[in-house]
Amino acid sequence: MSNNPIPIVDFTPFLDKSAKQQAADQLLGSFKSAGFVYITNFGIPAGEVQEMFDWEKEIQYSDSGDEFTIAPPSMKESFECGSEDNDFMPNIWLPDGVLPGFNEACLSFFWKCHEVHQ
Repeated sequence: MSNNPIPIVDFTPFLDKSAKQQAADQLLGSFKSAGFVYITNFGIPAGEVQEMFDWEKEIQYSDSGDEFTIAPPSMKESFECGSEDNDFMPNIWLPDGVLPGFNEACLSFFWKCHEVHQ
């Protein structure tokens, strides 16, 4: 792997079908050259993506299981949630009432990401 920065690929031409092959080639080229890709304009509004990062800030949960704590900021930018139908890797949710709306927001976002993936 080279020392190149992670390539940025605008996914708009793929989604609007104006240059699907070009976007696909850029995506594949990014994986080949850097091993990663940063995709922009992938069909989920930036506000919805930010909302999931905002939820993450709310779930800094202590080991005691009863209190929220302030944790050091994470440098990892990822979203880990799965389908409720996945018996192999089921979601592990916060206890009911700890963060109302979180489970539903995660599942909604999961299915939007699944559509992008498809």
